[in-house]
Amino acid sequence: MNAVFGAAGGALFTAAVGIAAGAVILDRFPVKLTGLERWLFRYLTGGAALSLLVFFLTAAHLAYVSVFVAAGFAILAAGLWRSRRQAAAASPGEAIPARWLIFALCLAIPFVELYLCHALGPEYSSDGTAYHLGFVARYLREHRFPVITTDFHASFPEGLEMLFLFAFSIGKHSAAAMTHLLFLFAAAAGLVAYGARFGRARAGIAAAVLLLLAPVAGADATTAYVDAGESCVCFGLFYALQIWRREDDDRMLAIAGILAGFAAAIKYPGFIAPLYALAVVGFTLRKQPKRLRRAVARILLPAALLAAPWLVKNTIEVGNPVSPMANRLFPNPYVHVSLEEDLAARLEHWNGVTWREVPLEATVGGGRLQGIVGPVFLLAPLALLCLGDPLGRPALFALLCFLLPYPANIGTRFLLPALPFLSLTLCLALSRWRSALAGLMVFQFVASQPAVVGRYSQAGVIERRWDETLRTRPEAETLRARVEGYAMARYIDENLPENARVYQIGGFPLAYVTRAVDGYYEGALGERLYYVFFSAVDAFPDWAPTWRRTFHFNATRLERIRIEQTAERSAAVWTISEARLFDRGREIARQPGWRLTTSNFPWDIGFAFDGNLATSWKAWERARPGMFVECEFDGPIEVTDVQVDAPHDQRDTRLAIKGEDADGRAVTLPASVSFEDTPLPAGYRLLVGREFKAQGYTHFTMKHGIPGYEDVRRNPAEWGMRLVAERDGYILCQFE
Repeated sequence: MNAVFGAAGGALFTAAVGIAAGAVILDRFPVKLTGLERWLFRYLTGGAALSLLVFFLTAAHLAYVSVFVAAGFAILAAGLWRSRRQAAAASPGEAIPARWLIFALCLAIPFVELYLCHALGPEYSSDGTAYHLGFVARYLREHRFPVITTDFHASFPEGLEMLFLFAFSIGKHSAAAMTHLLFLFAAAAGLVAYGARFGRARAGIAAAVLLLLAPVAGADATTAYVDAGESCVCFGLFYALQIWRREDDDRMLAIAGILAGFAAAIKYPGFIAPLYALAVVGFTLRKQPKRLRRAVARILLPAALLAAPWLVKNTIEVGNPVSPMANRLFPNPYVHVSLEEDLAARLEHWNGVTWREVPLEATVGGGRLQGIVGPVFLLAPLALLCLGDPLGRPALFALLCFLLPYPANIGTRFLLPALPFLSLTLCLALSRWRSALAGLMVFQFVASQPAVVGRYSQAGVIERRWDETLRTRPEAETLRARVEGYAMARYIDENLPENARVYQIGGFPLAYVTRAVDGYYEGALGERLYYVFFSAVDAFPDWAPTWRRTFHFNATRLERIRIEQTAERSAAVWTISEARLFDRGREIARQPGWRLTTSNFPWDIGFAFDGNLATSWKAWERARPGMFVECEFDGPIEVTDVQVDAPHDQRDTRLAIKGEDADGRAVTLPASVSFEDTPLPAGYRLLVGREFKAQGYTHFTMKHGIPGYEDVRRNPAEWGMRLVAERDGYILCQFE
């Protein structure tokens, strides 16, 4: 029970401090709001302000529980004083019909109980344990933002994670999940308030029920994810702009700007929010240029204040303000262009889902897109009936805008920022028939029951497990059963020294380990070592550096030599495992004065000339004409042969040898080429292990079922390791 009280207390304290901060903000911008609206906008604007405060405290190395609590009480005191000055001002609209509200609450309460049970229980979501809370826990341990260059997730905007950090400092993992859940409740309340303000209270209530009961909304909001929070903030932005249009009060634009910036600070797709706000303001004030300029400033200044810190942080830490994207535009040694492209391709086509399959997969399938919104949303085309409704058209425009980022990541939960608008427009379209709205609500209630969802969908559902929530089943036992790698995480924490550094393959719960653990694909170093490891695994023969091309030409004295890729089309990432130069059969040893350059990813170029076949230089982009690797000598030398070792996946690349002769003239060296397959050298796996150790790793952990697992487990000495432990399908080895 202590864990439950801690989680609830941490989340409620965070919400209360946010509301208090919002009271201070609304006192500065006293706009005409109803009582429910006032609470909603206090919660959202105050949450944005608290998030920004936590960011600056963490950046200043002040991420301590005592600092957060002291700041929280100071804000509470200021908020209580300010809130006394704010009287409710009822706006035009209609009263919320009590019978409809009671009916909706009867439908919602079983789900609220289910959501509370799940959110207050142990946190075991995949991304929540991997990085959302993994970084939050690390920030609190180190009291600052450590520079993390080995995991691109650390470069994501973390506006909501800052609220998680505040709550986590009090109630740990479950407090973060509860903080997220409150945003879903706030979004539902916002839909109710919106319908009442604009004279369509029943439609607003029905839309709230459709959103709140959507299976993917419950599954997401009850974990330490951020999509439900983003959904709430985006709807708050829309709501603020509609109030501005109705009341013609430009002070509301400052609130809209805060929410636009908060949406961008939560996740990259949220950068559509400031653009949406500017579009609405620009269209509304298109005939008032002077007022438009002031309105744009009211939007952009608070939006930039909230979003810019994350871009600045990335620029300082990894040299790319929007990492892990745009790595061609901002070249850096931490994220490969090929990783960015491969990740984008996977997210655009989750599990091979095509666009034609998305409607059914996102509503009733769910197995491949990891969740459903519910079959009621198969009626989504009826939302177009709102085109003739002055209240519906702005909601349709918002729906379109917040759907724009979705094609980049088609998992069902990434529909959540648009789901309030789809719920609202669908209910507005059908609001002329009261029985239709009631039918929608009842249908969503029945179809979203966990027992019913399992009958028509492959999507996972959340369960009522009060034994887990109340910890009558020990939390460690729950986590060991539900979180892959948890048992190994506990072993690592309990047995490895604090300065241990672990490389993992197979996924790992960073939220439950305090030692440094780096993944196999989250950054440039991890991805490079991933290829190094699997080049020695028998299941990946095309990755072994056993294909040799030797270029023979007449003896030529050269100042520099260039290996250029000339193939027009290649699916391969251009790779050189080792390049060697010869003079009539005698290898020319690399000299300290040689200058190595390349067209792509210069940070690794030394691996092509280091005499170690286990290390490779890769362009980290698909091979294209004009890519090159070049070596400038410290004086003219005579060369007769160039030998290039590479993996077999390079067979469709084509190479040309060029250079600059002793007179400074560019030359292309006509060469005959011989090809041969070569065996891996004796002790190759030992070279692989030594490379991991050279990069600072002390230990290696791997999940059962991944190729190479049994090789390492049975013969760790071949890899320069010794087996330390086995836990629940994971092995742990130490580099010798």
